[in-house]
Amino acid sequence: MSRPPREDDERAALEAALRDVKPLRRRTERASPPRPRPRPAAGAPSPASDAGASVAKPTPIRVERRGAAASGLGDGADRALLRRLRSGEIAAEVVLDLHGLSAAASERAVHTALADAYAGGVRCLRIVHGRGARSPGGVAVLRDALPGWLADARAAPLVLAFTTAAPRDGGDGATWVYLRRARPRSR
Repeated sequence: MSRPPREDDERAALEAALRDVKPLRRRTERASPPRPRPRPAAGAPSPASDAGASVAKPTPIRVERRGAAASGLGDGADRALLRRLRSGEIAAEVVLDLHGLSAAASERAVHTALADAYAGGVRCLRIVHGRGARSPGGVAVLRDALPGWLADARAAPLVLAFTTAAPRDGGDGATWVYLRRARPRSR
């Protein structure tokens, strides 16, 4: 019989997994306007820094809560998208399981997963956060905090919609997230 994992073991494993993660720079943190990039010579390959996608402009997300269920819509999304997400009609390309993580570690993991998925062209994620049944006092800390994390200034530019999963997909212990399409960087 193995012993249950200790908090120190979990912390060490998380730190090892996040060792190479670098924080994203926010546009609002720049002290001066960006310097124009030199254009490559005709026929020359573009630099690697030009590859990839830029982050969409910030957009507010309207969050609705009904009991344990929560959903959110950004500009350009409609209720039909929420129905398709909730029904499982749109398959999750990435599943993020937050079981066993603290609230702070979960928030970092959510923002990292969203940024990575957006940069990789992923459109749909399922975040498994649990119902909070084993939390002290039965409080669903992660379930209750997740809508706020998805609607905050770091995630809102990436998220088009989110909703609590259907019972067969985790019910109020999981959330479907649909990301905006990554916009190619302009030169």
